[in-house]
Amino acid sequence: MTQKQVSQSDLTLLEAIRAEVVPRPALLSWNQWQVWRRDLGGRPSAAADGVATTAAQESALWKSTMLELYGSTWTIDLLSREVDEQVSAEAAGTDAPLAGESISAAAAQESTEQSTE
Repeated sequence: MTQKQVSQSDLTLLEAIRAEVVPRPALLSWNQWQVWRRDLGGRPSAAADGVATTAAQESALWKSTMLELYGSTWTIDLLSREVDEQVSAEAAGTDAPLAGESISAAAAQESTEQSTE
């Protein structure tokens, strides 16, 4: 059985995005992806669908969706944006997360997933 990707739908996530059932996500870090999926991206839940996606499934879906929507340089583009945001925050005298924190978290998760396979 194929894993349900969108709550209360048989569409894949990309099909749901293309059909505008689910809004197209911006270029998102892992943490931003999790919030988007919960709030707008139709992540299946046990309560609504009887089944939910695992963190590993969501990670794979995040990577494949970002690749499909933003191309093979999406990770570089995301890191670049985070560096720009950090530089802007420093220039404004505000604290900002260190550039790459979200990508580092995703890389750590990916490493953990690979070590358990």
